[in-house]
Amino acid sequence: MLWHVHGTDASTGQPVILSVENSAPTQAVQTALGKRILVSRVVRATGLAAWFDRTTLHNALLPLLAAAVALLAPLCYGLYTMNQIERARSAALAIQPAPSLAPLTATSLPAPTLPAPELAAQRQRAATLQSQLDSLQLEILHARARIADLEPAAARAPALQSDLDSARKKLQQAPSASTDLTRQIAAQKQRLADLQNRAAKTLPLVDTQQKLLAANAQLTAQIDLLKTQLLELAAQPAPDSSHASLTPVTAPADIWALSIPRDTALDFVSLHFGKEAFTRPTTATGIRTLKALHPQNACAVALKIDATRIYLAALSVSLAPEAPPEKIAENTQLLAAFAHTFAPEWKNPDEWLLASIKSLAAKKSAERLLLLGNQFQATLSHDDLHQFTLRIESPRSSLED
Repeated sequence: MLWHVHGTDASTGQPVILSVENSAPTQAVQTALGKRILVSRVVRATGLAAWFDRTTLHNALLPLLAAAVALLAPLCYGLYTMNQIERARSAALAIQPAPSLAPLTATSLPAPTLPAPELAAQRQRAATLQSQLDSLQLEILHARARIADLEPAAARAPALQSDLDSARKKLQQAPSASTDLTRQIAAQKQRLADLQNRAAKTLPLVDTQQKLLAANAQLTAQIDLLKTQLLELAAQPAPDSSHASLTPVTAPADIWALSIPRDTALDFVSLHFGKEAFTRPTTATGIRTLKALHPQNACAVALKIDATRIYLAALSVSLAPEAPPEKIAENTQLLAAFAHTFAPEWKNPDEWLLASIKSLAAKKSAERLLLLGNQFQATLSHDDLHQFTLRIESPRSSLED
């Protein structure tokens, strides 16, 4: 069956129509693809176009032409020979004298006869022509059978054409579907990258939260300890005033006091701390201890005072790395304000405090830093819980904690 394959030459880009003789259109498509032709559609040749195609004519008429040549050649040769014989006879009769005319009867006419060799040759030719005719009839029967076999394929040609059109549409839609799939994959990759970025940002927050929880636990422990100390101090019995001496008690001469007024120190405590607790006066000196607590920032202050003077001031603040940054900043500013209040002659205490805190944070808790001035002595220490304590006293003080 003849099929016309329409397409485009892949090497030149020119439209091409290829005629292929195959029993199925799929084989015709494969043949066109083998010749580097991009197939657009396949059409079955119908009517005269199917019969007058060069390949079809060559395949169908070649046996007929061979049979015709084999049949006509002896026939022409026999006709030629008979013509020559008749010409020879005519020439011989023209030379012979005309016989006397006699009445013609049925018995007087000679029976037409041919020479025996010539008659045998004519019979042989007739037999040959009959065999060739039988061969032609057999070939015609074979051709009809082949046509009958091809008719079902021709009937299926529209369905095959429809399938081919559907496949072509799917191939045309494939690039758009591939583009959509590529976009979806890119969107999923972007979403995965966003999730990974969020996870990477969330992990430090989780670590920070855990550190804050640990710091809060440490601060809670410190606050509970300070509360316990305050409760113990509050539970101590007050001295019996009935036996107290009416003479004012003064500190011994070897205890040197700080230069700031007592009211200034008490104002600092009232401003930055909420609760106070006083211990009973010490024996024979009249010195008592004032302690105050700031639970929210985990800091505490302690003062050793008498009726008129300040002998020692100590401030303890928490600078744990896991604590909120704003609390660390507030406690650092409180240390600086404490140094400015209780050592007014101390120049630029902020820089010394920042450098000392950074230095002590990398050292063991047993170590401490000491700064000695003309009228004050500052000592900075810390413990394993990052609780820093600044103690300010007289450089000649012999007062114990």
